[in-house]
Amino acid sequence: MQSLFEKHKPSSIAQIIGNRKQIEEIKRMIINYAGKPVFIYGPPGIGKNLAVELIAAELDCELIQLTAADFRNYESIKKTIFQSARHQSLLNGNNLNGKSDSNNGYRKGKIILVDELDVADGGMVKGLKEVIAESSFPIVFIASDPYSRHLLELRNSSAIVRMDKIRSDSMAAFLKNVARKEGMDFDEQALEQLARMADGDVRAALIDMESVGHIDDSNLKCIGNRTYEQNVFETLKILFRARSLDNARMAVEHSDKSADELFWWVEENAFREFSNPYEIAASYKFLAKADYFQSLIIRRQTWSLQKYLSDLICCVSIGKKEQARKFVAYQPPRFFSRSGIGKAEAAEIIENLARATHISKKAALGYMPLLKKIARFPEMHEKIGMSEEEKEIIGMI
Repeated sequence: MQSLFEKHKPSSIAQIIGNRKQIEEIKRMIINYAGKPVFIYGPPGIGKNLAVELIAAELDCELIQLTAADFRNYESIKKTIFQSARHQSLLNGNNLNGKSDSNNGYRKGKIILVDELDVADGGMVKGLKEVIAESSFPIVFIASDPYSRHLLELRNSSAIVRMDKIRSDSMAAFLKNVARKEGMDFDEQALEQLARMADGDVRAALIDMESVGHIDDSNLKCIGNRTYEQNVFETLKILFRARSLDNARMAVEHSDKSADELFWWVEENAFREFSNPYEIAASYKFLAKADYFQSLIIRRQTWSLQKYLSDLICCVSIGKKEQARKFVAYQPPRFFSRSGIGKAEAAEIIENLARATHISKKAALGYMPLLKKIARFPEMHEKIGMSEEEKEIIGMI
């Protein structure tokens, strides 16, 4: 079944809610691209990716969409992004401004979009700087927070565009239109409250509409207010109660937890959410498969399998037979408690690990299961070339 988000996705720039001035500015920068990437940032669910997709369609360009998380090192960037940056589009021969490029013998017809730049590490930043220097095609970066220290060089070499949260009145008008088209029953005041609770996130508002069905005060009680960053409790609520895999996938992708840690949160709370034995069994069946892929990733270092881990976690949502209406007090996994590590110590370990390895805290958290295993074998520390700081961090686990 197609989700409301996909069903009512804008098909043109004119249909996007809010940020019209910013979108026109992004389009102008792409058309007049002169080697300076466009760096778009702002809260989730406001249409950053969508704006670039529709601009590419309007300019009749091929859009090369890449995610920073897909590239673990400098070499992989060279093999993928560099090829996209250098080669002429096979699908399109039009220049962005409708004129041929006489300098290099071919016409421009691509836009290179690099999403989730927040998770970029030092090697990725180095590779992306070289892409900027060599690319004849417009490059667009997207991040939720562009002010991370490791993004300083990319930020300084880019044109920054901030996209803002969608106003609640614009959101309410959009949701009413969707509800009428879908034939959904709704209380007007409740729907306006839903628009305010979405906190500018259109995607979140549509997911909430789909999950509650009839929009009234009683059904809104099971929906919490949105925060700037989607916390794990919100992720679990959407994941467990999603009516489509698309919605579940969006919840996982925009969570503040990595897929590795989210696995443990789902494992800890599935039996609390589902009361039917069939639903519980179906959920843990998918989690068992996810655990298998997780072990393959760690054992073989095949990070390309990471997407299957996320997809299998999403499949937990299709195990239910009926929509739950009860309130569930989700609990954190007994992940650190089994090792005698408290929350404060765990936060310190993660912060130290992120600093020592030059990655985000979210990415560092995803490595914790692997580090717990390494900690059991001190004789391996020298073999894998650990620094003294890294040994100290491992010793805390």
